[in-house]
Amino acid sequence: MHNINLEEDFKLVAQQQRKLNLVMKKGVRKEVLKLLEVEMIYAISNSTWVTPVHVVPPKIWNKSDKE
Repeated sequence: MHNINLEEDFKLVAQQQRKLNLVMKKGVRKEVLKLLEVEMIYAISNSTWVTPVHVVPPKIWNKSDKE
């Protein structure tokens, strides 16, 4: 089991959930299921250390970037 060493005066910070558009939501679901299948991650029901997923879309090249 993992252990996270903290300073004595730490304070938990709660983050709000962010809504994803339908296309991103489907992509995130697909990737999470893939990671669950290969056991790189595992399901957890309740923890103070769970954090929302942050999606970083790939950079889309436009004409000015290629020049």
